[in-house]
Amino acid sequence: MSRFRFFGTAQRLFSSGIMQKDLKNNLRFNWTSAEIQTQSASIINYSRNVLDTLGSLSKPEVTPQTVISPLNQMYRKAGVDSSSIDFLQHVSTCKEVREASRDAEKVLSDFWVEMSMRTDVFQRFCELEEKVKANEFSISAEDQRFLSDEILDGKRNGLHLSAEVRKQVEDIKKKISSLAIDFSTNIAEDSTTLVFTPEQLEGCQPELISTLEKEGSGLKVTLQYPHYIPVMRDCTVRETRRSLEKAYNSRCKDLNLPILAEIVNLRDKKAKILGYASHADFITEKRMAKSAKLVAEFLATVDSKITASGIAENDKLLLRKYRLEKMGIAMDVPHENCDTSFLRNAVEQGEFKVDAVEVQKFFPFEHVTTQLLAIYSQLLGLTFTKDTAQPVWHTDVVCYKVEDGQRLVGYF
Repeated sequence: MSRFRFFGTAQRLFSSGIMQKDLKNNLRFNWTSAEIQTQSASIINYSRNVLDTLGSLSKPEVTPQTVISPLNQMYRKAGVDSSSIDFLQHVSTCKEVREASRDAEKVLSDFWVEMSMRTDVFQRFCELEEKVKANEFSISAEDQRFLSDEILDGKRNGLHLSAEVRKQVEDIKKKISSLAIDFSTNIAEDSTTLVFTPEQLEGCQPELISTLEKEGSGLKVTLQYPHYIPVMRDCTVRETRRSLEKAYNSRCKDLNLPILAEIVNLRDKKAKILGYASHADFITEKRMAKSAKLVAEFLATVDSKITASGIAENDKLLLRKYRLEKMGIAMDVPHENCDTSFLRNAVEQGEFKVDAVEVQKFFPFEHVTTQLLAIYSQLLGLTFTKDTAQPVWHTDVVCYKVEDGQRLVGYF
């Protein structure tokens, strides 16, 4: 659930109204749990004051400078300030800080839902649109799109409808936001491990095996990417891959399936309250397709073509050969998801002599980074310089400063 687009759902930090004047890096990653609470309250107070001022404008006071510019400035500041504390739930090694970050995200999410339902601010946008159409003001194409999107998103929140409907929409949006955060938290904090014997991990790289924690006579494999991907790619024991793939795709199922079901129901309910046939119709209204029906027709067409192509590929002697040689499985035995990465890797090694592990040795991180940035520097005319003075969330993280001549563009 995004928090930095006022009526809408996409984060907007910059637009034509924001100049890169006095650009500096305002991110920091060493917040304590208490500071996170203080910072979230500060973001709320600042943003509410901006919106209160905007909402209290009289119609003669409504101009692009009093409506669009302050909101863009708020998006930028609130976005950067929120990102610093929100990001910590994903990277901090301190559980207390991660929990404080998630709590702050819930508080901020509820706040932005409430603010997105403000009819006074919505009315200021409508008044500005009237003035632009009457040629009282001339605005850039970027600001015009910004204005149109804000009004459309306000209507998609039901701000042109009755107070009763608006209250229903607000309550549903808050509930969905809270559930989505809980869903992500459950996945992030999942610590499921499976224990396999060395024989059950046959084919895995020695470098991986050496990093696995021992438990009795077995080795513990987590569901995190550094374990999951190489085991699914290299392990020759199908049952090991099957067990790991099942566990990976079943993470937190007891906790998250009820959450997912409730989110689906709430999305459908909100869409129908707002006059849409389904949540899919609500979402696609702002996409290129414009309707769920058109998307369904397109997918049906693509599916028929892909299915025919897939059957043809599966019938190729090449795949038959590797199913038999590497897995001892005939083509009439159904293909399983746990076989995909393994077979792809087997074909790459056998037919094209490409070994992903060996190839990696020729692309050390430092060299690849340097050469990629050199290419971008040549193409874009930018300069990339390591900046060790900037805050990072881990000692392994490297920050680069981006400059265009003498002008600072930003950091990454």
